[in-house]
Amino acid sequence: MKNHHQESKFALEFLARIYNDGGTKISIPKQGRSEIWSKFRDASRTGLILAQYPTIEPILHALETAKKNSKNLQSAILSECVYTFDIARLLGLTKYSEYTHFEARVPDFAVREMKKSGMLGRFIYFNQSEDEFLIQAGGPNSVDACYFRKTDSKMLWIEYKEAAAKYGEADLLYDADGYVIQPPKFEIKHKNYLQMLQSAREKSLNIFEYSSRQQNFTEFDPNLVSDAIVNYFAEPKNTVVFTEDVGSNLMGMLSEDVPRFASRIEGEIRSAGRNPKKLFTIKHFYKVFREMGGIIDASNKCKIRVSDIKEFRKAKGNSGSVTAIKISSLYFVRLSQIAEVNGDYIFDLKNVYQLKSSIASKAFFEHVSADDAKHFYLV
Repeated sequence: MKNHHQESKFALEFLARIYNDGGTKISIPKQGRSEIWSKFRDASRTGLILAQYPTIEPILHALETAKKNSKNLQSAILSECVYTFDIARLLGLTKYSEYTHFEARVPDFAVREMKKSGMLGRFIYFNQSEDEFLIQAGGPNSVDACYFRKTDSKMLWIEYKEAAAKYGEADLLYDADGYVIQPPKFEIKHKNYLQMLQSAREKSLNIFEYSSRQQNFTEFDPNLVSDAIVNYFAEPKNTVVFTEDVGSNLMGMLSEDVPRFASRIEGEIRSAGRNPKKLFTIKHFYKVFREMGGIIDASNKCKIRVSDIKEFRKAKGNSGSVTAIKISSLYFVRLSQIAEVNGDYIFDLKNVYQLKSSIASKAFFEHVSADDAKHFYLV
């Protein structure tokens, strides 16, 4: 427990309990979770896969819910279920319930903190005396889990990350000439990325140049990336991060130690990020579209040969259905807003969408052993 501040004491005690047990092997390793995810609509195949592993009730619940609602199963949910189950096992929390069935018995201080953070409970593990609790969360904007102790009202937050994962991502914009700019209120909403963004702007980063080469910008000082990862967490002194090591062991660390244990870290500005908005660099779109052989008439009707479209957007998850045509990596038009006439795609200019760029920090644990963290925290 070297060089850590006093405010991390509860989190360090928590990690010591995890590592003192000695049995950190993950109940369903990544390969098994991938099989479940890819076959989850085939009940017989899924059953055979699950029979190889311990029964984890939240996984059964997630599979049933996805099938019932005809929705795709997010692979991250399987990891969250397995990691929470294994942490509960290591802490000796042998009782389990869906959170809504147990919520009335959760201490008031924990309910208040969960609401303040926007955390929605999904499942809860607890001990026989009901004075220790581990809650698996739901909701896209909350932490993944929390652990709390009733006897002294102590609580900590838990984040789960894959061995190669982003530690946050924020949208960026760029001007009519492609130069990246700082979006409104960025310094308030995404303060952890401010120095990285300033560094990229000082280098006159041009999104059009990188997108034309289908490249992303990664030329960041590692110290800036490290700071962005640590400051991604709302409460870095009271947050523990869990990932899966090279030997399929559960690996836990203080959030401030993620850069210390990662095999490498990386900062990135994607020329084409995740989130779209209506077309906002019209001149550049005209140029790209016409270079592809497209025509735009006086009424802003766009026409291009079907054979000239080589790339498509597909639905997320494991359905993989085509949803839109791509006009370079930056622009797209949804199929529902396109007419196909005599071998041409025809659509209105107003129906063209454009991807914002985005900035992210990443950490990789491909060749890391949980023993490294164990030795560090138990010495």
